[in-house]
Amino acid sequence: MAQIELDLPLDTASDTAINLPSKAQTRRLKIAMIGQKGLPATYGGIEHHVENLGVGLTSLGHKVTVYCRPYYSVDLENNPQIENISSSACRFRNIDLKLIRSLRTKHFDAISHSVLSVIDAHQHDFDIIHVHGIGPALISALPKLSRAKTVVTIHALDFRQKKWGSIAKVSLKAGLKSALAFSDKIICVSQLIKKSLNRPDQTVYIPNGVKEPFTWGQAEIDWLYSRGLEPGKYILFVGRLIEDKNCHLLSRAVQELGDGVKLAVAGDSSFTDSYVKTLKQTAGSKTVFLGNVYNEKLSALYANCALFVLPSSVEGLPLVLIEAMKHRAPVLVSDIPENMEILEGNSSDEPLGLHFKDRDMQSLKTSIKFALANQKLLRLMSESAYTYVNREFNWQSIVAKTEQVYLQALDLN
Repeated sequence: MAQIELDLPLDTASDTAINLPSKAQTRRLKIAMIGQKGLPATYGGIEHHVENLGVGLTSLGHKVTVYCRPYYSVDLENNPQIENISSSACRFRNIDLKLIRSLRTKHFDAISHSVLSVIDAHQHDFDIIHVHGIGPALISALPKLSRAKTVVTIHALDFRQKKWGSIAKVSLKAGLKSALAFSDKIICVSQLIKKSLNRPDQTVYIPNGVKEPFTWGQAEIDWLYSRGLEPGKYILFVGRLIEDKNCHLLSRAVQELGDGVKLAVAGDSSFTDSYVKTLKQTAGSKTVFLGNVYNEKLSALYANCALFVLPSSVEGLPLVLIEAMKHRAPVLVSDIPENMEILEGNSSDEPLGLHFKDRDMQSLKTSIKFALANQKLLRLMSESAYTYVNREFNWQSIVAKTEQVYLQALDLN
């Protein structure tokens, strides 16, 4: 059967051993997180990353401040986890949140917020300024004006995304160059990103993590039915609706299959309103657009799908893929290197999912047909994937490794 790939995973070295430096127990660090949209995390992989990382670091005794954009961190007054709220600051799960405004446009939102945030951070004597993303990394030189050390996490090489014009791509590449020139340490969420930078002394691989699924029940099942989705009879897409994610390709494939299975799309625009409008206009009746979905409803979506499909042409570390695996959902992904790094990362000889040829409609349709006709095989794969994700992408390990990076930057290890 063409393009149905069931290759055994490659045997790659696991980097899970944790050796905590002794000074990690004695030095309480002041850490600022800049670049994310804010907390509490709703949509956005970086935001969930920062929330889990911040909670883990505070549990080790460190003081973490996350700089937030007011349009993202909304309705704080009605959130029972928010404490000590004021017009510009509050606490969430022991993390200090500071609300700093931004120029909310496609090209200036992230960088304007990062600049204003680092200016504010200079007034608070942080040990570490941790910047998330290559766009915000343009400000990597600014922490040098204080005693703070700069750590940058590269979540993706964003200049490869089609949504950015030529000027924006130049700026994103400049952000990467700034990180390489001025940061004290760079964290790469994938081995591919780390290898591409060719800076072994400056870079370290620490993957993204995935937390435990939310508990869902009959209310969430009723919600699925209310949206025309029957458990076990829909394909799931989760992610930002940008052209590189190829949701349009998946929607067309599901429409052409004609076997009664629907496509559930959980996600929304990311300064890509024109693309989303066209996507919705051209999607057939089998595609159900849900908008951004969170918490219990999102867990129910993952856990009850017949198949999770990630057809992206561009990724960093595909967080939604490891989330799907954590929920034991069978997975089918495009064969781009970033996706294959996950599928081929298992140290055992058990396959974790299926893949198809990137942007190849016939390959995608053939693979979906195979997956739906071989659910028992896919469920066996999903159990192996669940075990793999628990071992390689757990937050306890990620937090400990990130703490080590901070101590190395400060010459304390």
